[in-house]
Amino acid sequence: MKNYENIMNYGLVLVWIGIIFWFSSHPKITTVNSYAVDFFFKKSAHFIEYGILSILIYRATKNLKLSIILSILYAASDEFHQSFVPGREPRVRDVIIDAVGSVTGVLIWNKLYLKTKLKQSK
Repeated sequence: MKNYENIMNYGLVLVWIGIIFWFSSHPKITTVNSYAVDFFFKKSAHFIEYGILSILIYRATKNLKLSIILSILYAASDEFHQSFVPGREPRVRDVIIDAVGSVTGVLIWNKLYLKTKLKQSK
């Protein structure tokens, strides 16, 4: 049973990385006509997608620091990948937003996970 759980956890990480890669492979898309709203929407998506990635890595590795480091490394590699996509360009700002999302996501998950474990042990 534990082996199946590990395969599922690592599988989810790979699927999520694939989804991020797929979105990054498409030319720039404008979501709305307003630059400010478009910017907010896209940067929120960065924050959330890397928060989720960090949580998935944490669930697979059970290592908080490693999940954050791997998420940030993937964010940097994803920005590099975007330099080859027409209409896209790499931005350090996006890696920073991804990093903040990664840290925030995994810390919230960890806090909720620990809270749930404490309740179950009572």
